[in-house]
Amino acid sequence: MRQGKTIVITGASRGIGLALARECLLHNHSVAALSRRPRDSGGLDELLRDYPERVIPLAVDVTDPDSLSAAADTIADRFPRGVDILVNNAGAMISREIPEAGEFRTTELETLFRVNTVAPLMVTQALLPLLRKSPAPQRLVMNVTSVMGSIARVAERRNYSYSVSKAALNMLTRLMHQDLRDEGINVFAIHPGWVRTEMGGEKAHFSPEESAAGLYARMLSWRPGDAELLDFRGEVLPW
Repeated sequence: MRQGKTIVITGASRGIGLALARECLLHNHSVAALSRRPRDSGGLDELLRDYPERVIPLAVDVTDPDSLSAAADTIADRFPRGVDILVNNAGAMISREIPEAGEFRTTELETLFRVNTVAPLMVTQALLPLLRKSPAPQRLVMNVTSVMGSIARVAERRNYSYSVSKAALNMLTRLMHQDLRDEGINVFAIHPGWVRTEMGGEKAHFSPEESAAGLYARMLSWRPGDAELLDFRGEVLPW
């Protein structure tokens, strides 16, 4: 059987992250499943029972450098060949309210910048030595963004904090890709769709499993020269 890849997924205890971890394991890959409270996730417990040799749940605060450093050490011990793919999936939305400009709370923006923009950079920095160590000819960093961060698609009022933090993540994605592509490490951003999760709500269009199947397909098929911003079905999105 063809050897699978080593994949690190943040925000892997529920929703899209958990569904993507399951999808990767079903296809014979190994997964480091990072989340704040993996012991509270029945889904991760199930994956650990089913794939004890290929999944490692790790308690990680993606905004804490010490926590990330410890996680990187554990991943290096468990997967000495390095990391082939990093999925920066962890994210947050504090409020679904759409305030007027004069009512906008900047403290909320600061919090979401930390989680949605700065944390993906911190995770990538912590795991960069392991991405560089991988013998795979192409290594990937897939940043899970949102169409709400597309500047070109702002046709109606949106949630300030979430949209701005995801727009900044898109810029971060482009900068990282330009910096790392010559090393064989490619970075792209992907919109997972409107998904029925705690964040997306019950009225969302897609299940976590539908989104994860698309994310997995894009992750495995992406090649240098492909669009750096797309959705889980492969549609190219404008920045």
